[in-house]
Amino acid sequence: MINNKLMSCRNINIWASIIPEITKELHQEGIIKSFYNIFRLILFKICYINFFIILDINIDNFVSSHTLPKNISFQVVTYDNKNILDNSFGPITLSIFHERLKKGNLCIVCVLDDIIICYGWISFSGIGLVSVEDGEVYLFGSYVLSRYRRKGMHLGILHERMKILKNKGLKTAVIAVALFNPRLWNMLVSKFNFRTKGIMFYVKLFGKDIRIFKKLL
Repeated sequence: MINNKLMSCRNINIWASIIPEITKELHQEGIIKSFYNIFRLILFKICYINFFIILDINIDNFVSSHTLPKNISFQVVTYDNKNILDNSFGPITLSIFHERLKKGNLCIVCVLDDIIICYGWISFSGIGLVSVEDGEVYLFGSYVLSRYRRKGMHLGILHERMKILKNKGLKTAVIAVALFNPRLWNMLVSKFNFRTKGIMFYVKLFGKDIRIFKKLL
């Protein structure tokens, strides 16, 4: 990971090994996105504070009530086939994604012309701010490239993950929505029938997690 190397750079040989990674990051992610990734990574290591609304939904009900948009196909990425991600992300993002895959999380992707145009994550044990109970699974990290938005991709990546979970016999999916994103919360509740399970105050300080959860249901 770039941040680990920066912390241990003591000679020109190590700096020389970093420069190609930074160059690749800038080329694949763009200048603004690259510096945002670096800033976010450093800041998240030190301190992170946020409020989240925790939502859940019955997986069987969702799959039976919604259909996958036509002409969209997805692939499941695990640690064994993580090379699928290589052409779409710079080294900082890849290092984060590889760590997630190592822990058994799944990344569901849609690939077009060898580029991932949207993706979403599944965690069977919770990640970061959310811990799941028996029979639950955590959905997080959904993203669609800007030029492919408003074409059913968000519904597609959500439906595909729900379908995978139904086939595994899981019953409840959990999603955390930042409090400053009321539009997403309203869409999940009004359009997809998610329930508001509770509100969480989350702090990460120097690697220590502090979670205060207020259950509403």
